Amino acid sequence: MNSTVRESYLTGLSLPLSFLFGIYRRTCRVLSEDDEKHWQCIFRGIDKAGGKLIIASALIVSPYQPWLTFNLITLFLLFTSMAFFLYVGAVSMYYAQDDLMTFVEIAHAYTFILAFSILLFIHYAFNLPVAQELFKLLDSGIFEYKTRYCEEDDSKLRGTMKFFYGIFQNVFRTAILLVVLILAVLAPILVTFFGGGSRQTVKEINYNLPVPLWMPFDMNTHLGFWCGYLLVFMEIILIGLYLAAAIPFIVFVAFEVNTQYRILKRSILSLEHRALEKYSGYSRVKDPQIEMLRHDPIYARCVQDSLKENVLHHNEILRLFNLYQDVTSTLFGVIIGVSMIILASLSIVLSKINLLSFEAVKFAMMFFIELIIVFGYCLMGTFLTHGSQEIPSALYNCPWFNLNESHKRTLRIFQFNSSISIELRGSGLFLIDLQLFVQVRD
Repeated sequence: MNSTVRESYLTGLSLPLSFLFGIYRRTCRVLSEDDEKHWQCIFRGIDKAGGKLIIASALIVSPYQPWLTFNLITLFLLFTSMAFFLYVGAVSMYYAQDDLMTFVEIAHAYTFILAFSILLFIHYAFNLPVAQELFKLLDSGIFEYKTRYCEEDDSKLRGTMKFFYGIFQNVFRTAILLVVLILAVLAPILVTFFGGGSRQTVKEINYNLPVPLWMPFDMNTHLGFWCGYLLVFMEIILIGLYLAAAIPFIVFVAFEVNTQYRILKRSILSLEHRALEKYSGYSRVKDPQIEMLRHDPIYARCVQDSLKENVLHHNEILRLFNLYQDVTSTLFGVIIGVSMIILASLSIVLSKINLLSFEAVKFAMMFFIELIIVFGYCLMGTFLTHGSQEIPSALYNCPWFNLNESHKRTLRIFQFNSSISIELRGSGLFLIDLQLFVQVRD
């Protein structure tokens, strides 16, 4: 049995090399076709979204040395270790098929590694060019108005968004570091002292690792145990690195979309003031009165230009969200789908074990963490949809009754087009909002 499995594992292990070679060729091709300005825009967008950790984790493969070599080494280690643990996890689940708690714990980790592998493959095979375009759009600032009215308020709004995003980024990365330390250091100690001895029912599996696993070498020796422990520890660190880079970036773009909608809303409500500022620049008239300009063709042109800016801004926001959805749609679909499967399996386990035992506490913590993950994504989807729904209301509340028929017609068309709110979807199949969380919880 083992010879056939090992042959298939070695065949699978050669796939990361060919995959990395394809990424290397694609990166070199991008270098030969795009100029320095292209990559400068991408790097500036990366600095806005999360800094060097995005490059360090190879979510964007840099074409410049030494980052290119570092990215390829990181990817090789990641895909090789994931192929190894997919093999180890499959054999471990086979051995643990008669022990429900052990099987569910291994299946939990295995499902996570499998989903992570699929997402990374899709990202590097299909989504990498789209991610580069997304960073370039972030660098451009989405949209800049030609008037200075409300400029200070917009700057404050961007500053507030940056402040809260910074808090989230620091808290999340600190939490990732704590989780890595708990899984790699504290979890084996707790299992050894509180839960290991009574559960070692499958002799092929070592229960003193962060996750109970079988290894293709003798784990009963000190050397064998520490080799297995270091392999698991390295995998946890690599996954933590990617999560610390990817999740803050996902949240940053969501914050940016919502901020842009709030800026657009404020701009629509100040339509007349922006038009007056444009009129003052054209006519050199200081402090013009709106009542005196109703039939002034120059003022009508200023109103039309201001409306056009709002329409263009709305289009750029939709472009940003569509790029964001292209990059994250599969990610949301896989993560929420996997979380729902895990929640269902953990519910079954919790109903069959002693609720005062160490194992019950561990599985309850897993259940709680998965629930928080689903809630976070559902809250973000509602957050985005609510921001887009404020635009039709802003168009209705702007001083449209003072405009001529041509401008009113433009406003009606704009209101009709903006009435279709944006929706965050998982794999393009299901809507991600708080209603989904209620269904998952129930």
